[in-house]
Amino acid sequence: MVKWSKLFKGKSSTETAAVQQPSASCTAKVQVAKGKLDDAEELLVKKRDLLERQIAQQLEKARQATRDKNKTAALAALKKKKLYEAQLEQIECSILRVDEQQLMLENSQTTMMTLATLGDAAKAAKVLSAELSVEQVDQLRDQLDEQHDEMRQITDMLGQPMGAVGDFDDVEAELEGLEQDLADAELASLDPVPSKIAAVHVGPAAVRPAAAAAAKTQEELELEELEQELLAA
Repeated sequence: MVKWSKLFKGKSSTETAAVQQPSASCTAKVQVAKGKLDDAEELLVKKRDLLERQIAQQLEKARQATRDKNKTAALAALKKKKLYEAQLEQIECSILRVDEQQLMLENSQTTMMTLATLGDAAKAAKVLSAELSVEQVDQLRDQLDEQHDEMRQITDMLGQPMGAVGDFDDVEAELEGLEQDLADAELASLDPVPSKIAAVHVGPAAVRPAAAAAAKTQEELELEELEQELLAA
């Protein structure tokens, strides 16, 4: 690492490094870069919203196919949903990188303005400069570099993909979950069917209901079936 003490070699105690304000061309380039980053982020956000809608659509298709007992269509919809989810994860990483670049650009611009301001104030702070040693500046620079390296490692870890795009091992388990949810919903929607308990008399009178049932006409039997269907509905 280049020590800041090297920057002071060959300079007298009264010599101060001149730090200029950012030029007009530099400011214009910064503004153009920020505009491009904003456009890229807007495009990525739109793509992210589209993928989220597509994921929801494929999930609904899988549920409908499960209701229709179409296992092939349900598996196809779940696989497509997994692909969309992988693309969504990549888009999220890209948005994170764009945000990082925007922050770095803003920090660089702020740093230049801060350094220029410090350069203007250096002539009025010569008394305080005697209390600030080069070793302290080196220590501060080392701490800043260490923090920057840690932040870069964290950013690299967040940018790595979480899993393989073609990994469909858990699709079967997700399909079974959808089938179980559909079965539970169908059972919950069914109304209890009242049961009829016929009184059976002991003795000769017990033969009468059977004889009466045998004497019913076809129309009476059909009417009883309709009544039972209405009760079960």
